[in-house]
Amino acid sequence: METEVCYLCGEIGATTRDHLPPKAFLGRGNYNHSPRITLPAHIKCNLEFSEDEECVRDLIAPSAGFFGLRGAESILEKAQRSRMRPGGSKRVAALLRASKPIQLRSPSGLYLGRARGIPYDRSRVSRIGIKIARGILFHDAKAFVRQDEVICSEIPIFDVNRERTRQLIKGNPYWKALSSEACTHTMFGESVAVRRIYIGTPTTPEVTMICYMGIMLLTSYFVVFSSFPLSASIPKSFRFCINESDGWEKTSAE
Repeated sequence: METEVCYLCGEIGATTRDHLPPKAFLGRGNYNHSPRITLPAHIKCNLEFSEDEECVRDLIAPSAGFFGLRGAESILEKAQRSRMRPGGSKRVAALLRASKPIQLRSPSGLYLGRARGIPYDRSRVSRIGIKIARGILFHDAKAFVRQDEVICSEIPIFDVNRERTRQLIKGNPYWKALSSEACTHTMFGESVAVRRIYIGTPTTPEVTMICYMGIMLLTSYFVVFSSFPLSASIPKSFRFCINESDGWEKTSAE
């Protein structure tokens, strides 16, 4: 195993395996009936994201429960158990210190009462979205992509349909590609999924792969774009598409 490449730093010597998506976002039962991905990683690289994963889970899991997303209850239970540990109690204390009074409203604008609002750290949330995207790229195509080579923005999951419709009217290539039946779609949990499409673009002397990816992580949706050269060691099972007229034709790396 120590000759394997760490998907987070690109160096050999991986000594452990990292779960993808992070276990923090998968509720009870997901380990039995949903696909599980484990990737080679150095312990140090793996631990660099642990605190971020816990903090992001603490940020978005309550809203998933509030809006009744499927699978949110067991994730909230896991979060509650985590908060009972020393590191968890410190995270909660830090969040409460930064909280402010807010008015709760439903997606339609109905007033639901008052509560304490936690500041939303978008940079930290996006960092986890990028980590998941890098793991998917490594799993699918054996492609090591650095953190700064992934473009990622986050929108609330409730705005996705409206944004998709608006952008398709404009001819946005991302939403057009992600609306194609040629996409690979994987449900990792009831409210955790990744949809992606790889498009081969001939260059000299190699082929550059363009990846459009959408990641649903509870109440967050990540709009992801990245590109990488087609490697000689790419798995033969890797599936990508070529542009033909108005549609996508799925092919393979063979």
